Amino acid sequence: MNSEQLAYNVLSRITLTWAALTIEARLLIAIALAAIGVAFRSSRRRAQLHRQRELDPIKRVIYNPKQFRHPRQR
Repeated sequence: MNSEQLAYNVLSRITLTWAALTIEARLLIAIALAAIGVAFRSSRRRAQLHRQRELDPIKRVIYNPKQFRHPRQR
């Protein structure tokens, strides 16, 4: 069995399994995949911003979000 035939068999099995699932199960799988994608993208973006901030100390000094907070009132 060559690799093309193997890939076709795997794809056909996935298609048959997907067709056998209920609508609710399909929705749950789709929502889970979307959540994983959003979490992965957010994590990558956060790491990228963290690296940028470390590389540019001037921006870190200029924009300090704590300096814009109002003091707590007692």
